[in-house]
Amino acid sequence: MWVGFHGILADELVARAGFAPQSPVISCRNMDKMSLLMDQLLDSRELTFVNELMRTGYLYQLMALLIDNGRQQAWQESHLENEEKLYVRTAVNLLINSDDPQMKVAEAARLIGISRGYLTRIFRKEMGVSPQEFQTRFRMEKAGDLLRSTGSPVSNIAEVLGYTDVLSFSKCFSRYYGMSPTAFRSQKTVVIRGEEKGTFVSEHPL
Repeated sequence: MWVGFHGILADELVARAGFAPQSPVISCRNMDKMSLLMDQLLDSRELTFVNELMRTGYLYQLMALLIDNGRQQAWQESHLENEEKLYVRTAVNLLINSDDPQMKVAEAARLIGISRGYLTRIFRKEMGVSPQEFQTRFRMEKAGDLLRSTGSPVSNIAEVLGYTDVLSFSKCFSRYYGMSPTAFRSQKTVVIRGEEKGTFVSEHPL
């Protein structure tokens, strides 16, 4: 079924309903109500003044449903986006601040109440990396800080970061930094004079 109409509000109504030259098709809810209105339009096809008023009324109701459909869809998309961001923020907090240093991505997803696959997908969309990659980067950065600022044995640092096997930790660290934890710790801090007078930057050259 189709309906043709014109008037000073025609372009605005069509645009508000979500139609555009580049997107002439939209998804709709309430198809039963829309179909009923279309039937009522067809039933008022006789060219009388009363039927013209009836057709105009049914058309406005039809456009109101279409516009409301677009608002509901936009709200749902916005709500879904906010919900996804909340899931990701919660996952980040669980992965880096949990009392359990061995917190796994699957366990974080379970605690949030979503599947691991869904968490991975929205996490990558929001953060640009998978939850596993994010967690590994965080652990390696924290490992680097602990090696620079403390004298704790490498095995203790590995345990604090959730690694039960110090060899696995060392391999992961070496892939991230290009050197072993011991070699990383043995580096001397270099103080570099900044571009502005009186400023200095300390760093560990890699």
